[in-house]
Amino acid sequence: MTALHTQLIPHLCGGISKQPAYLRGITMSEDELNTWPSLSEGLRKKPPTSFVAKLNIPASESILFCQNLEISEKLAFTLVITPGQLHMFDPFGKSLAVEGGLSLYLIGQNFAAITIADETFILNKNKTPQMLDALDTKRPFEGMVFIRQAIRDTTYSVSINVGSSEHFFSHSTKVLSRDQGIDTDMICNSLYSQMRSSLPSSFKLQQQGSKILIQNEQTDFTLKAMDGFGDQGIQGIKDTIGDFAELPHTAFVGFTVEVSSDPRHKLNKTLPKDSYYVWYQGNGVWTETVKGGLKYAIDPTTMPHKLSFNEEGRFKFEAATWKDRDAGDDQTAPEPSFIGTPISDMVFYKSRLGLLCGSNIVFSETDDITNFWPTTTATVIDSDPIDLTVSANQPVLLNYAVPTLNGNLLLFANQDQFLLTVKDILSPHTVSINIYSHYSGITTKPMEAEQSIVFATKHGNSTEVREISPTLADSYDNSTIETLTDHVPSFLPDKLTESFSLTKEKLLGFYRPKNKTIYIYKYHWRKDIKVQSAWTKWEFPHEIEAITATADGLTLIAKTSRGERLMLKMALREEAPIYLDSLTELTNGTFDLHTIYTSWSLPFLPENGLRAFAEDRTELEITIDPVSNQCRVGGNYSQSSVTVGYGYDFAYTFSPFLVKREAQSGQVSAELEAMPLVKDLIITTQNTPEFEVSIESEGTLPTQSSIIPTTTKPQAQRILILDRAEGLTVRLICKAPYSCLFQNATWRYTHGQIN
Repeated sequence: MTALHTQLIPHLCGGISKQPAYLRGITMSEDELNTWPSLSEGLRKKPPTSFVAKLNIPASESILFCQNLEISEKLAFTLVITPGQLHMFDPFGKSLAVEGGLSLYLIGQNFAAITIADETFILNKNKTPQMLDALDTKRPFEGMVFIRQAIRDTTYSVSINVGSSEHFFSHSTKVLSRDQGIDTDMICNSLYSQMRSSLPSSFKLQQQGSKILIQNEQTDFTLKAMDGFGDQGIQGIKDTIGDFAELPHTAFVGFTVEVSSDPRHKLNKTLPKDSYYVWYQGNGVWTETVKGGLKYAIDPTTMPHKLSFNEEGRFKFEAATWKDRDAGDDQTAPEPSFIGTPISDMVFYKSRLGLLCGSNIVFSETDDITNFWPTTTATVIDSDPIDLTVSANQPVLLNYAVPTLNGNLLLFANQDQFLLTVKDILSPHTVSINIYSHYSGITTKPMEAEQSIVFATKHGNSTEVREISPTLADSYDNSTIETLTDHVPSFLPDKLTESFSLTKEKLLGFYRPKNKTIYIYKYHWRKDIKVQSAWTKWEFPHEIEAITATADGLTLIAKTSRGERLMLKMALREEAPIYLDSLTELTNGTFDLHTIYTSWSLPFLPENGLRAFAEDRTELEITIDPVSNQCRVGGNYSQSSVTVGYGYDFAYTFSPFLVKREAQSGQVSAELEAMPLVKDLIITTQNTPEFEVSIESEGTLPTQSSIIPTTTKPQAQRILILDRAEGLTVRLICKAPYSCLFQNATWRYTHGQIN
């Protein structure tokens, strides 16, 4: 008698594989549709979507951006951007008023958003930040003469040069008798009188005690003050001074001077400038300021705008207020790199707002996300804004920034990736950037996936997905980069520009807007070992325009063939009584005694394929009006509820039946010498309604058999096959609009004749 062998498939949650069959893991499939592979439960049917509301967005308007905003644990909203307008919807799909929601800033194609505290900053990537044309008040050409002390037998001299003209003034204390007193005011009076009588009319003079202010609105001049006592008695201040301590205690209000401690800069302008500006504000106080005549204010209409939610429960969208430059000049406090360059992404990192632009990442001041200027140029402090340039062997265009688990920052550019590292705190002294990897064609914003970072790249006419995982030391310096799509080459099409991540559910999704298919990746880590890496796909009856992850599942915005936009919810942890997409419960129907029909007005325009079910799960024949939102079913259901929605099939195709052995290392090997003869397939089901098994041999038509489990408890279902494994295709199909669960499978075979 020929020996009968068994091959166990411990679970059906390994996902799709497009590798040659002999390379696949035991738990991998040939193909799947609308499956939910859960290691803890088994292979389930994709959760249904429930209709929430019809959105008041015209079909002619494109949805450019969508994001879930969580105001608190119990309060979340959906943000949608269409050309020139921002929309907000509550969890029930109700449109909420947004003050300032119509905005020229929202005209563009590419947007990003980041929520910091109770404000959400929205970025239009097509806008180019600019400075306002307004200039800081420019002081006239000015200088000051200060008589420090009155010294006998000394000549005090002041030289003022205007162009080729020199004006010389002096006062001598040598002629005074020993018993005649002298003071600084007397010396200053003498020099002031000479200046008033000799200087051209373009000069304006003021005297305060021992000080003279010299100003000219039209022409610059030079000022030099000397005395016969090593210049200890007089001081001339014009443009710059070497040390702040050299300034007089009091001066003329508004007088501005540059304090420069590095005289070499005057001789060589290429040297780094080490200086700052101060102005006298009165009462013995000198305050740091910005050099006059410079642009000092960022144009808020070109920068990210903010969306706020006030205590009255109202939203307001407006230009954010950004701090002005109030210290330094174009060398010591230059314009941030994003001025004149579009911002490509935003990140909140180490209590700073980071803006990516071109090859730079610019961080705000610590704990002040609105300030991108140094608060002082007298010294460099740890909280100063940071403007970093990323360089490589080829031009760098930064696109995305994602924080890592160990406190660093991954920067994604057009062709390379970089790791920004810090020591303790992020400061100009502690930050460094090093090249990390070389991947081009990134199509979606990289996402956090539990302990990893995942990103998608274009690969010919398909999409590849990669994962950056840290080592056990939680260090991205020695991390590994794996391609998650190695076992499904060409499975993901190109132009998958959108993605989402649900870390709680260990799920990632990738999709192309205005398409009915999304590609799902389920993963599971046990410490540092990944025990699940499963791909599947979901199909929907309508075009999916946007998907956002929420605390309890997904929010989808779908566009129907009749031009309506629907908000749908997918609850991932709730067991639904009926599995339909766009599921809606109808109540308070109108019964017509003459026609014996109950009719309802649907909250959306129905389409072909709509199904209806009574409370006892009996399917009802439904009739829809092709031009209105009316539908009806036979019988009197005016006092009960009827559930309607669009059905979808669950489908699972087994991998070719090869005898495989799995070593302790996890390595799988297949026996290819002889193809087995498959006797039967035993599948363990639980809480599963009627399902079909399709068996197809190469060159023959498929045969289908229906199986109806007799209990909701785990039950083994035996399917007789009696066919050669070569060319054999077996599919599980569940068309019933209910949950189904397949836990494992065993197929029995022999290498001889099957009895």
